[in-house]
Amino acid sequence: MSKLLLPRTKIVQASRGEFFEISGAMLRLKNPRARLGRGIRQGRLFSSLGELLWYLAGSNELDFIYYYIKKYAEESEDGLTIKGSYGERLFRSRQIYRVLSLLKSKSTSRRAVLQIFRKDDLRNSKEVPCTISLQFLLRSEKLDLIASMRSNDALIGLPHDVFAFTMIQEIAARHLKVEVGTYTHFVGSLHLYTSDISRAKEYISDGLQRVTPMPAMPIGDPLPRVKLLLSAEQSIRETGNSIKIGKDIENYWKDIIYILRSYHYIQKKDRSGVHRMKNKLSSDFYHQYLDMKAARMKDCTEATDVQNTQDTLLL
Repeated sequence: MSKLLLPRTKIVQASRGEFFEISGAMLRLKNPRARLGRGIRQGRLFSSLGELLWYLAGSNELDFIYYYIKKYAEESEDGLTIKGSYGERLFRSRQIYRVLSLLKSKSTSRRAVLQIFRKDDLRNSKEVPCTISLQFLLRSEKLDLIASMRSNDALIGLPHDVFAFTMIQEIAARHLKVEVGTYTHFVGSLHLYTSDISRAKEYISDGLQRVTPMPAMPIGDPLPRVKLLLSAEQSIRETGNSIKIGKDIENYWKDIIYILRSYHYIQKKDRSGVHRMKNKLSSDFYHQYLDMKAARMKDCTEATDVQNTQDTLLL
């Protein structure tokens, strides 16, 4: 087991199990849009997108996030909510909007900090936020983001956090009419449980992939589009149907709605539905994620929609 140790890595025995740990870790993305892995096991588009939308909705409801990530059920104390929900702390509290207002009035401010970890989190509870804070720095017409983490699971939490936080960074940058800068991720305890070593090796076996960034978010204030996206997500999650959208909606946002619709079909193991959504996408960036999911589906009777208009977003 010691042969698996990297420089600065140590083994820690804890109540939840043994883990490898690097303390005081840091990573930096010069291009935060390159936020998604491109390998078979590295591409976590659907769960990452679902978690982001859960945040943006300001929700702490278990049912919402359980649709995308079943493991959250283990973190709920009452079977209904998640105490450490980032959405409630960032968006429902309107903390993020106060920070954006601060940057509009004083672009060089060093106080644009979103506080996630609270003093009452020191009390015993099942789910405690891993993130301490997010700090925006607006410099040279670019918006940098610094995430400070008390703890991060290198296999499970890290990829999701990088996706969600860099998406929030891009939303904030567009709202402020500036470009995306760098993303910096500080971690007090970056760890990997020894029980996850085989999964980590499989993850690494995907090898290095070509750096391919997501399409850039359209110029203009994205907040109205986010509101539309959240309405579409809720409709798809609760009824399986999308909402009708206007002709002026940019392809970037339409594509995300098609991805959410694809996830509905993936859960139903309906490959024909996935392929229909793939054919509607304006960007081929997402194709490999849909192809990988479709390839894993077992042969089954492919459902046909009674109403074809359910698959059609009015353009």
